[in-house]
Amino acid sequence: MSAIPTVSGRKRTKLTPLLLVGSLGACLVGVGLLTLSSKEYEVAGLRCTDAWAAYGLPATRIIADIAAVVCVGALLFAAFLVPAEQSGRLSPPARRAIRTASRAAALWAASGWQTGKTHVWASGVHSVADT
Repeated sequence: MSAIPTVSGRKRTKLTPLLLVGSLGACLVGVGLLTLSSKEYEVAGLRCTDAWAAYGLPATRIIADIAAVVCVGALLFAAFLVPAEQSGRLSPPARRAIRTASRAAALWAASGWQTGKTHVWASGVHSVADT
C-alpha cells in the first residue's frame, strides 16, 4: 500500500484499498454462510429456484442497494458538506466524492442489470443465453 506524506510529516494510508478488501471479505463471509445453511430457500414468484436464483438475486440486490447509498451519499457530501473554492469550482475533496459517486453509479447500474437479467431467466421466460 502506498502512503501519502502529510504536512506534519506523518504518513496516512489510502482508505480505498482497505474498504475494498473489507467489503470483499464481508461478501465472502456472507456467501460462505449462505452456502453452509442446510435449507434451500425459494425466491417468491419464480418457477426456477436453483442456487443462482436463491443466492444470486439477494446478493446482486444487496450490491445494488449499497452502491445506490454510496452514490447518493457521495453526491450529497460533494454538494452540501464540502465548501467550494473561492473561484466557485469544486474543491479536491468534492471532486473525489464525485469520482466515488460515478464509480458507485456504474456498479449500481451493472448490478441492477444483472438483477433484472436473473429475474427474467429465473422466471422461465428466456434462457440465460437469450437475455
